[in-house]
Amino acid sequence: MRKILFLFVALISLSATAQTSTDSTKTCHKFNPHSMFMSVGLSMSQGDFKTNSYPSVELGYTHKNISYSALFGRGDFNGMFRNDDQIGNYWVEAKFSPSYSIGHVNGFLIAGGGLYINSDHYFAELGLGASYTHNRFTYGVAFSNWDTKNYITPFVSVNF
Repeated sequence: MRKILFLFVALISLSATAQTSTDSTKTCHKFNPHSMFMSVGLSMSQGDFKTNSYPSVELGYTHKNISYSALFGRGDFNGMFRNDDQIGNYWVEAKFSPSYSIGHVNGFLIAGGGLYINSDHYFAELGLGASYTHNRFTYGVAFSNWDTKNYITPFVSVNF
């Protein structure tokens, strides 16, 4: 059941990465040098899903092959939407993500830093990934170390 849940979440999870636009029907890459993106993400790690997964919302801007974004999220799903939920469970992050075209696939790096709200808890995010863009949709997977935990984030992103 856990594997089925993971596959289901992997298919519907959304995340943003460095946003380059390519047209797979042409032999050379065509990229939009300026684009905005907004994504909803769900990153998963090993262990208990409620304590080792985190949801987030990301708003960003891409200039050429570099994305700059701001994220807002929650550290885990424990106690979410309860009356005793506290703002200290939520975090903000600034992220920088350059991408590189490798044929029809884009490779990207992730570097970010953030903090939990009303707390002295700071964290860093470092990672990498690969994606494929067709028209306005980007499909891929990212591997990152976020707040000292390793996460995998399969994603589908809409570029606008």
